[in-house]
Amino acid sequence: MKTKTLNRVHGNITIRRREKSTLVNFTNYIDYKPFLKEDFKGICGYCGKKEETFFEKFQIDHFAPKRFTKLINEYSNLVFCCPKCNRHKRDKWATDNAQIPIENNRGFVDPASIEFDDHLMRDGKGNIIGKTLIGKYMCKELRFDIRPISLIWKINKLKELEENLRTDNSLEGLRNHRLVSIELESILKDLIYNYNE
Repeated sequence: MKTKTLNRVHGNITIRRREKSTLVNFTNYIDYKPFLKEDFKGICGYCGKKEETFFEKFQIDHFAPKRFTKLINEYSNLVFCCPKCNRHKRDKWATDNAQIPIENNRGFVDPASIEFDDHLMRDGKGNIIGKTLIGKYMCKELRFDIRPISLIWKINKLKELEENLRTDNSLEGLRNHRLVSIELESILKDLIYNYNE
């Protein structure tokens, strides 16, 4: 089932991890962070938030939690994500088997997999909603229903508009660029102050 680009959690960005064979084998998963950031295109794998838009540095989530010790430093198990998603997901896992992430309509889908789009999407306002029971479970556990997800989506859209206006050297383009910049700063301050996002 294909989802229109506009309705995807990640928009027009495709997230795929590189093959581990192309990486140095690090003994500390933290050392993979620059590679994850590149593979995840600087966005949170779970909510699509852009790291550059926020003040807190993004983190590394262990898709299958750290209790599965053999996967702690396994690149294919690491997810570049925002602090909020990392805190909400924590060590949640539906089974006692690291290879089985879903059971009885509970669990998580790897955001770097093709299947991610089968379970989650954005509505017309930018909210993330579940398309399946698994997607609804993920929304609930990642607290998408009480987080300002649509506001963050709008900020990302404004940032894209700001980038496009930056190259418009007409007087109107410069004026619009300034207005968008002021609005973005205001929204970001409100978001951080009121939502601690």
